[in-house]
Amino acid sequence: MKRYLSLAVVAALGAASAFAGNIFYLNRVDFGYNSFAEDSVNEISFVKDASGVGYTSQVVTLKNATTVTTQLANINAAVVPQNATDDNGLWSGSTVITWANNQFLKIDGAEPAFADAVAGSKYVLHYTVSDATKGCQLQLLKNDNNWSNVLDCLGAASGNNFVDLDKSGTFTMALTAADAAEIVANGFIVKGDNITLTGISKVAEAKKPVFTPKFELSLKPVVAVIDSTIVNTAIYPTLAVAGNELVINLGTGAAPVRVDRTTGAVIGKMTMGLAKASGAIANDDAGNILTCNYINGDGSVFRVYKTSSTTSVPQLFFTYTDALNLPLSPFMNIHGDITKDASIIATCDGLYSDNYMHWTVTNGVLNADTACITLALPGQWNPRSYGSNAKVVAMSADLNDGVFVSYYDNDSIYYCGKDGAVLAKFSPASDGSAGNFNYAPLDARTFGGQKFLASFTPCFFPQWSLGGTLRVFDVSDASKITGNVDTTPSLLFSQDASVQTVAGGNGAGDVLMVPTADGSALDIYYVDGAGLTFGCVEMTIK
Repeated sequence: MKRYLSLAVVAALGAASAFAGNIFYLNRVDFGYNSFAEDSVNEISFVKDASGVGYTSQVVTLKNATTVTTQLANINAAVVPQNATDDNGLWSGSTVITWANNQFLKIDGAEPAFADAVAGSKYVLHYTVSDATKGCQLQLLKNDNNWSNVLDCLGAASGNNFVDLDKSGTFTMALTAADAAEIVANGFIVKGDNITLTGISKVAEAKKPVFTPKFELSLKPVVAVIDSTIVNTAIYPTLAVAGNELVINLGTGAAPVRVDRTTGAVIGKMTMGLAKASGAIANDDAGNILTCNYINGDGSVFRVYKTSSTTSVPQLFFTYTDALNLPLSPFMNIHGDITKDASIIATCDGLYSDNYMHWTVTNGVLNADTACITLALPGQWNPRSYGSNAKVVAMSADLNDGVFVSYYDNDSIYYCGKDGAVLAKFSPASDGSAGNFNYAPLDARTFGGQKFLASFTPCFFPQWSLGGTLRVFDVSDASKITGNVDTTPSLLFSQDASVQTVAGGNGAGDVLMVPTADGSALDIYYVDGAGLTFGCVEMTIK
């Protein structure tokens, strides 16, 4: 099928070619109360190339084409005979029309770019201004042989009036549900004045996360590897991933337990040597693991060990002599690669804490820039012994990107700046149940160009058959960090965990986001030390 375009707008196509692969040219043309202001008798035909995406062209000269009707008749005779004066006998070609005195152009809803139009779909109308000394306007009408009904996608303020266009050359329209249904079924009419429409392109829709549960298992077999008599009020679990293994640390000082990260099957204990994981365990972006001891805020030495394998003996990475008289550290958070450049956070423990420690690594060497940062939060958090301490997690290796923190019994999730000031927050669940859950376990990662925050809220009362809730938020836009955790538009996913015990717990737990080995998905792991459950949900972006 040939595609026709007036020579008068060939130059405009040069500018539009930047939209190759996304732009398409108009499928049908009809004319209304006035004749088109076309003077040229030369036409260019456009034919789709072998790829079906681009176009090739050839010049066709039409003689004695003094009116649009004559031009249409000649063109139709050259392609498929149609009645150019009949509203239903439409020119099945592609065109660009220069309007004067309110002319009409009919767009076919069968165009591939409109075939999947839904509420929220956006399209850009590309145009040039015919006379720069005059204003230009646009109106979209229903194709109902009335042409007086205005589509909503120009905005409610348009009413039955034209929208005044600027000289930018583009106008974006967002479809309502009614618009989309109308356009797909019947197409629509573009009514313009003093513009040359050069094409329409569809705005690429943002890819959306898809969540798939992988497994949820009882934590009891993991606990049994250490000591089956350990009760859920005496464990403070943290998580790390190395290679194909998920590592679960119970925070008792015993060696962490290795499980298969895909199935959750127990493998065995992690090799520890002199390292103690009485505090926390964490991994960096390269799969290296850090372990730390727990100190009671009495001037003890905080020791951090590193290893690249769960079966290799960890080596001492650095020490820190406590000068804050605050316990350290129930949680660690790492961004980057500790063998190259990295950022390390260790959360100070309560009672009466609102601080975290921060270290940086350059070329595998710890820098002498140890910092204790105070967060300007309402109140302070409880100690780990209450099972409800805080966890501070950074958005990236650069603290300028902010940190997230939550703690009992405030239960909001705060987004804070590098200086500790609160920038935004998610409020607790709207059902008033927040006091039954520990909101502290968090993790924040960038994946697929988007920023995500994971939250897991273990329940203090598993004997009520209440497990924790895993939630994932899109925090790419800080202005949208608002509302309640269960109702905010930023919430992408929510899933309740089961419980494996009827005994009251301390509400301790953790959550961790780690890309799969091939980088195609993000595994979100959670562990509920009260409900004695751990599991994994996979997130892909499609």
